[in-house]
Amino acid sequence: MAMKQSVSVHIEKLVLHGYPSADRRRIAAAVEQELARLIREQSVSQLPRNPVSLDSVNAGTIRLRATSTAEATGTGIGGAIYQSLGRRGVRNGR
Repeated sequence: MAMKQSVSVHIEKLVLHGYPSADRRRIAAAVEQELARLIREQSVSQLPRNPVSLDSVNAGTIRLRATSTAEATGTGIGGAIYQSLGRRGVRNGR
């Protein structure tokens, strides 16, 4: 029987330029949902076994349509954060 592993991600501050403050909660919820989905669907064996703490993660530039919803924006950001963690080797425990 496989043991369930627990993953905890804490984002202290998410800096977004050019977005209305009224959308912040919906964007944050979509980021959280997308990160959870990606972590759940990817192999947990790729995640580090020991806690990892990063002062910052630069997810780069995300290109979205001007008509994107807050949810689509958050989903794009969550995916970019996840990819950024992979580039930094976090998913390989480095």
